[in-house]
Amino acid sequence: MSTPVYTRALHLVMARMGSPHASPDIRASAACAAYWALADCHGGQGSPAYAELCALNYKPGVCERGPDAGSVDRDVYEQLCTEICKGGR
Repeated sequence: MSTPVYTRALHLVMARMGSPHASPDIRASAACAAYWALADCHGGQGSPAYAELCALNYKPGVCERGPDAGSVDRDVYEQLCTEICKGGR
């Protein structure tokens, strides 16, 4: 599951958590942030961002609506949205 947005999210989560290693929790946070940022900011089914979204192994739960407020996932999601769609959601 190594896509450019996921890789960027992974580095952001590692930096925020002060960890030099990508533990399973860090990888899960990065995947969540990348998924929601790509889902909210892709430019349609023909866009590179949509292709990245489809390539992610992350699948949200039925009731999931995005990263939890106040979480590292949410902070990284917000930053990715700013970078991907210039302004966030």
